[in-house]
Amino acid sequence: RIGEITTRDLIRYVRAFERDGYAGGTVDIEITVIKQIFTYAVVESGDIAISPAAEVKKSRGLPKKKRSALTEDQERAVENFRGENWLFGVMLLYTGMRRGELLALDWRDIDRRDGWISVTKKLNYAYGNTPHLEGFVKNRKDHEVPLFNALERVLPTNRVGPIFTDNDGNYLTVSKLNTMWKRYCEDVGLDDVTPHCFRHSFATICFEAGIPAASTASYMGDTTEVVERIYTDLRDGKRQADAGCVDAYLEARAAR
Repeated sequence: RIGEITTRDLIRYVRAFERDGYAGGTVDIEITVIKQIFTYAVVESGDIAISPAAEVKKSRGLPKKKRSALTEDQERAVENFRGENWLFGVMLLYTGMRRGELLALDWRDIDRRDGWISVTKKLNYAYGNTPHLEGFVKNRKDHEVPLFNALERVLPTNRVGPIFTDNDGNYLTVSKLNTMWKRYCEDVGLDDVTPHCFRHSFATICFEAGIPAASTASYMGDTTEVVERIYTDLRDGKRQADAGCVDAYLEARAAR
């Protein structure tokens, strides 16, 4: 029974969970669920007076799950796919938005005349199946994303309201979102890919196009340091091209 569970019990459970090889972020999610359960038992049901989960923390040095950009073949598959929910993948790729930011986006946030998309809100899925609309984004950094021609050309016109909803016009619940994403990845042929991988792809595309990291960071609502350290994956084609530039420079210098 919940009243019989101690902090030591919960720590043993978390350590066993960690030994199964889960990444640190996954352990964080598990601990969050545990804490929500016991918070409910204190605040809502009154079954216990004090939560034994308050001092439960993950171990240090847990592995981190590496999330990287899509391959160029995967990006082309996303660009060419026109099956169910195609727009969700295309907008993830061409805007670099976080999942919650894109799912909260409204058609009126897209300024076709000036060529910008305003990112000022997000859906928060941390409270269970039902999303909560928040009038701010991560780090409180409202930002604007360029409406690139590749996206503007395929965007539907004369639409109003939220862009991504269920059949009743409501924001997607966690269960509906997960079902949608699983089906989308199967249809496009994407294996072990999350929406955040598209954010890495956006940063990588900007980097490969020669856009300064500071500009990319402003598009993504992040810091330059984060963009340079995490989001930019140096793909083989770019790596080879850069090496070729050095070879050409050295040959020109030797000729002089």
